Amino acid sequence: LRWAQLALPLFMVYTAAYQFLHHAHPFADYGWVVWPAAFAAFYVVLVRHDRGGIAVAASAQRLFAAALLAVLLTWEAGWLLAHHHYELAAALGFAAIGGAYLRFHMRERNDPEAQQLSPWALAWGLIVWLLAGLGYVDEHIATAAQIACGLGWVVATCALAELAGAGFKWNALRAVQILLLPAMAVALTMQIDRHLHPAAGYAGFAWLAAFVALYLMLYRQQKDNISLGANRQHLFAIWGATGLAAWECAWQLDAVMPATSGAFAMWGLVPAVVLLALARYGRLTWPWQQEFAFFRNAGLAPIALYCVAWSLLSNVNPGNSAPLPYLPLLNPVDIAQAAALFGLYAWLRTVDEAAIEREQHYPVVLAALGFVWVNSIVLRSIHHWVGVPYIAHDLFNSIVVQAAFSIVWTLTAMVMMVMATRKLQRAPWFAGAALLAVVVGKLFLLDLANSGTVARIVSFLGVGVLLMIIGYAAPVPPGDTEKQQG
Repeated sequence: LRWAQLALPLFMVYTAAYQFLHHAHPFADYGWVVWPAAFAAFYVVLVRHDRGGIAVAASAQRLFAAALLAVLLTWEAGWLLAHHHYELAAALGFAAIGGAYLRFHMRERNDPEAQQLSPWALAWGLIVWLLAGLGYVDEHIATAAQIACGLGWVVATCALAELAGAGFKWNALRAVQILLLPAMAVALTMQIDRHLHPAAGYAGFAWLAAFVALYLMLYRQQKDNISLGANRQHLFAIWGATGLAAWECAWQLDAVMPATSGAFAMWGLVPAVVLLALARYGRLTWPWQQEFAFFRNAGLAPIALYCVAWSLLSNVNPGNSAPLPYLPLLNPVDIAQAAALFGLYAWLRTVDEAAIEREQHYPVVLAALGFVWVNSIVLRSIHHWVGVPYIAHDLFNSIVVQAAFSIVWTLTAMVMMVMATRKLQRAPWFAGAALLAVVVGKLFLLDLANSGTVARIVSFLGVGVLLMIIGYAAPVPPGDTEKQQG
């Protein structure tokens, strides 16, 4: 007679099929009472049969019940979401999370050999919970604030999961934190798609809450040694925060000072300041303190590469600072350029012994960027003060530009050769000498064509005077053979 329990699974399948054929969802009418009672009765009877030693295919019955329960709950959750019953769907997801905890607490916590079902139930409940909240936001919140509220919902979920997981000693719930960065990536993609700046529609508060929550949760989890890929999360977080800050600053400055170079400068200034700050002070604070070499190479190197690319790209910008007059070094582009070079210099000084050989030529790149920047200052000054259009063809054919280049390049060579002589370094001296050779060649091939002009006379006289100074103040440094003989 007790084996009549085997008829219950068949009746449950028949009921589910009947509801499906009649286009009813599982919890329709009194289904929300009948189905939980049916599963409770099923498990109670199965446990009693196990204890009495008369259970028939107990494992198969448990597997069947779990599969049927998953199908019914997914069916019900899909119906609730499709019919916009977001509150009930959220309650169902929350109940699934609670059931996952009960399974973990009563069966899996102290029995490593128990079948691990709680993570699956937790994942299912979490998905339904998040979809319910996001669906509610999409339907009831104004379009302008949807991104802020959606991101805020995920942030609040992760924060509550962290606190509850720590309180109940359930690490699987604390692992929900891993969803925060993907949610931030989705929010960023939506803002780009809708042509919104980061702080639009109160999203600035959501972004701030997201980064604060991320770092607090990572700090707690790293302290408890349960974090998942914490170092890589820190990398994406600093890149994301840098990009968002640069984007927002550029947008705000463009709104205040349109048609200027201020917005463009912000795209270089903010990453440069981040690079400078982290290179100088990163090793003093968490999380960079413990593994600064990793963060320096994996985290700051991409920002440094970006600063190099921006520095090169900035040379095509005329540096318009209206309504203020253009002043060299005191316009937005030159300020950002200076910050970029200082940031790169600070980053290079943090090199560790393992990377010294790999980065031995990086200072040459920094010097080249500085040289190109000086030339761009000359071009922008001539453009604003003399009126030469900031177009490559017009600048190249300008007599003033060619004369200014001759003098600036000779001054640069003089500085390089004097410093090389004082430091007894032959390589920089020969680099300066090569630049001087370029200047002399340019004088005869280009500047000589502009004979009779004041600019040509000034350039020839200026270069001649500087060559005399170089010959007196910067003789060739001794080589290795001369040093040994001395």
